[in-house]
Amino acid sequence: MIAISSICSTNPFHYECLNIPYPLIIVIKMNEIMILYVDNDFSSFFMDLISCKIKKKIRLFIASSGKEALKILSEKNIHIVFLDYSLPDMNGLELIEKMRKEQEGLLIVMITKYGNDKIATEAMKKGALDYIAKNNRSNEELADSFKSYIDLAFQFCLIRNAKCNDIRKKRDVMEIVHSLLKNAIGGIKKTRLLYKSNLNTKTLEKYLGYCIKQGYIQIRGENKLYITTEKGREALEKLREASELLA
Repeated sequence: MIAISSICSTNPFHYECLNIPYPLIIVIKMNEIMILYVDNDFSSFFMDLISCKIKKKIRLFIASSGKEALKILSEKNIHIVFLDYSLPDMNGLELIEKMRKEQEGLLIVMITKYGNDKIATEAMKKGALDYIAKNNRSNEELADSFKSYIDLAFQFCLIRNAKCNDIRKKRDVMEIVHSLLKNAIGGIKKTRLLYKSNLNTKTLEKYLGYCIKQGYIQIRGENKLYITTEKGREALEKLREASELLA
């Protein structure tokens, strides 16, 4: 059991610390980066250093073994991992290999007390971003290194979120067009379509105009019914398939 009430009295950031066994979860209230720190000898060293440099919102997960680290990685959207070489159930090289299988593009930095050229080379071969020996650097240099890698993770996070937002927008468009084509298969009045699609008038006009321009929907008869065309039916089937892939 680890109980932490205060990491550092002079620390300008507030830590929410939970009195729970490992894996310990600490939220630093400061664009949120999910960091996993893996070390069987827990101390405030890492947090004391980054708290002086990092001005972003961070969620920090701490694991004391490779098994706990892999469990967190499978459950959380981790952006970057800092790990020690010596762990009770596996070494850092083995853990890097397992983590890269779980999440191929994961940023991983290995931290050790003393440098070892052979381990450093192997760590880089297995996909580590860097290998940091604490005894070769001052605390200021270590803090700058940690900051640079967390900033890099933040940039990766922004790019990934932008891609996710773009996918969500495309999915929303697909769902609207799918709804219009489906509701208009048997012919439907505009007022009824407005009700069934649950769209406002401006949005309905926009997407109806698109569907008509593409030849997916036509307006027929004196009653001005909106009817899905044969081309629209083909598009509807393709949208169904795409929706299943995005589900």
